[in-house]
Formats: sequence, C-alpha cells, structure tokens
Amino acid sequence: MIAPSVPLVDKQEIKLYYSGYRFSQTKLIEGEHACGLATLRLDGFTHLTLEEGRDQGSMTTIPVDRNPDDRNAATELHVNASCAEGSRIEVELIDPESGQTLPGFSRAECTPITTDSLAHRVGWGKRNLADAKTSFQIRFHLTKGRATPKLYAFEFREASNE
Repeated sequence: MIAPSVPLVDKQEIKLYYSGYRFSQTKLIEGEHACGLATLRLDGFTHLTLEEGRDQGSMTTIPVDRNPDDRNAATELHVNASCAEGSRIEVELIDPESGQTLPGFSRAECTPITTDSLAHRVGWGKRNLADAKTSFQIRFHLTKGRATPKLYAFEFREASNE
C-alpha cells in the first residue's frame, strides 16, 4: 500500500487517501490497483477506554495553569468522546495542591456526557472555567454501559453563544 497524500483534516474527520497495487512474483505491477479513502473521527488516532473487565475508572491530567488576566482566556472545556447506550463520562476539577475537588466543579455537579460528539461542552450548572482557580487538574470518570466510553481528546475554548 502506498500513501500518496498527507492526511486531510476538516471539522468532522481525518481523511487518508491511499492506493494499492498487486505485484507478481517478478515484482511487476500486473494491472490490478485501486485507490481508496480511509476516514477517522477527528483526533481518532487513539482514545482512552476502561481496561477489559472494569466497569468504572478515572484519569487525572497534570496541572493546568490558566492566566485569568488574558482577556482571550478559555472559559469552556470541550470533550471529544463517544458513549454507547448507558455509558457516561463525568468531569471534575481538582485542586493540584490539596487533591480536593474545587467547590462547584464536582463530579456530582457535572452534566454527564452520554452521547457521541466531537465537542461536548462540559457543564457544572452555570459555572465555567473562569470561576475556577488559576491552576487545576481535570479528572475524567468513565462508567461502562453497553460498551465502554471512549475519550478521544479535550480542549479549552472561549465561550460561544451556542
């Protein structure tokens, strides 16, 4: 298989065009060849799931430092994730010094992620990241339903009017 192009990235997916040839024992191309298109979800090269046999688990990031004086500072956390029927991902913010959940940003206050989306907006009621401390860690709690949830990526964004 020969990859004749670099991956093309759009808002929804990654496209990989490729071609393949059938070679004979003499290493000559015998005329059978084809072009194809492989697609991956955005950030879909890898993902985080629960270990086999586990129904729940969590992952905690390294500390995230944000500059509250930056007027373009991100105030929203978006998650690229896929949750099958009954599975969910809940998010909480942790104080990196004490290891305790930040008030107002607990797992219980988080609106669970229960569907498939490239950009779930994480919510804790009316709170956003501007209400959090300048340094925090993100803890993702994964709970298995029919299948294990898949966490592909997360990112910080400025508030949108959606």
